[in-house]
Amino acid sequence: MQSLLLYLEYKTKIMQPNVNTGDIKAKWIPYLEVQSFFNYKPTQMSILLKDKTLKVAKVGKRKFICRESLDKFLEQSSNR
Repeated sequence: MQSLLLYLEYKTKIMQPNVNTGDIKAKWIPYLEVQSFFNYKPTQMSILLKDKTLKVAKVGKRKFICRESLDKFLEQSSNR
């Protein structure tokens, strides 16, 4: 789990929010980045998203996952 948090911190530093976007980029992670990190196929990701564990926002065809819900999911998974 720490590796995911370190990865997300790294990505956040690269994508520092500017005045126009506020902290949107810090709070939301693109779906494809999460899929790539977990090394999941689209089917595995859709199962994960359908169980409503992760908070998802859809903009057009793109999906974004709330960082807080992802952190909570990983914490719960590590406590099992």
